[in-house]
Amino acid sequence: MKSVTRLTTGRSIGMNEFTLSDCRNISTLMEEECYPLIEEYLLNKCFGCKNSLEYMYALLKGGSDFIDYNMEIRGIDDKPVKVFIKLILDNLLPIIESKDFSTTLTMNGIDVSLDLPKSIYHDDILSRICHSLKKFKHGGDSKISEQQSIDLECLDDQDILSLINAIPTSLVETMGKYVSSNDHKIQIFSHPKLGSVEIDPFSNDILYKITPLFNVYDSQTLASMMFSLQPIDPTYMMALTPKEFAVILSERENLVATQNNNTI
Repeated sequence: MKSVTRLTTGRSIGMNEFTLSDCRNISTLMEEECYPLIEEYLLNKCFGCKNSLEYMYALLKGGSDFIDYNMEIRGIDDKPVKVFIKLILDNLLPIIESKDFSTTLTMNGIDVSLDLPKSIYHDDILSRICHSLKKFKHGGDSKISEQQSIDLECLDDQDILSLINAIPTSLVETMGKYVSSNDHKIQIFSHPKLGSVEIDPFSNDILYKITPLFNVYDSQTLASMMFSLQPIDPTYMMALTPKEFAVILSERENLVATQNNNTI
């Protein structure tokens, strides 16, 4: 089962099924606060996405399809407020389809093009630049001797970092200011108890805001629930989505309630 959204361009983005086994894995990573691995795990669940906002949309849509229609966001008083995910998706999709975040910076005969990052977690500003750098064009200098134009979309991070190290420091600093600017913030939701909820798609905002949606059950809670649902096979249940598992829990609770009423 997949969660799929078709963009107006004809391209499809989405998320593969998210199961209780996935919940357990995310919970373990959350306990260790290992955000690079959390990002890798979640992004590997997605398909067709090219940038941070598309990943955010695919993950939220998948969360709504497989986990819960609502998610919790910390309010003004730092208390969690439940928000209907579809309202966020409805605000986010037009931004994905129409807003242009790209820019081209020129310095000393070198042109660099930046756009939304291909990741939702960055170790530092240099990492943000690496994930946001899309094209490089220059006419030759002492470090890069021949004229060339490079499309960086197909290069890995190490190759891009090597290229950045050959760029004049002043241009790298300019790129750093661009990817860390507050001008990129977008409003994804507004609520009386939350105020205006904004995210910066060039920062780690997306990962920090959506990860709790996937941290549904820790290992201990899952083991306890599996025990209470015997003789149902735990392997079978771990392959269920949280929504499917919730149905089984509800049916078992109703059965127990009925049995208790009959014994009175």
